[in-house]
Amino acid sequence: MMVTLKVRQVFQGGDVKAQALAQTVNFAVIPFLAWGIGQVFFAQRPFMALGLLLAGLLPTSGMTISWTGFAKGNVAAAVKMTVIGLVVGSLATPLYVRALMGTAIEVDMAAVFLQIGIIVFLPMALGYVTQRLLVRKYGQETFQKRFGPRFPPSGFLASCSWPWRSRPGPSCSPRKCC
Repeated sequence: MMVTLKVRQVFQGGDVKAQALAQTVNFAVIPFLAWGIGQVFFAQRPFMALGLLLAGLLPTSGMTISWTGFAKGNVAAAVKMTVIGLVVGSLATPLYVRALMGTAIEVDMAAVFLQIGIIVFLPMALGYVTQRLLVRKYGQETFQKRFGPRFPPSGFLASCSWPWRSRPGPSCSPRKCC
């Protein structure tokens, strides 16, 4: 996905409504829905309820970008949503966990930013370099017709081949949670 991304679009405005709607759903609806489901189905298993809440608080990942590209959606907006969602989710998680679960949780922000760099910015930089090299060697038209259509499926396969990638967020141990 990142090879065909127009990087300048990522740093432009123009999608404020989409970003605001996505983050509103991500942080004003989903956490409370996850908490409610956890209370109904895992009332006697607080770690399960906590896990569901954590999954609801960190809703985005690199796959969001891949699926958006496959759907021929706005990949630049998806990149922004992913970065904003991961940062806001990581900052908000301790507050939500304290308010909804009555416990404390630590978030290693350095690890969060490292993961965002690995999940979003490293592929973006490598994709941009690849795009520039191919355009320089073959020209823009050949790149768009011959190479561009091949990259989204290969990018998706590469994303799926990294099962070791973890989502950034809080770390939890029995002494700290629930």
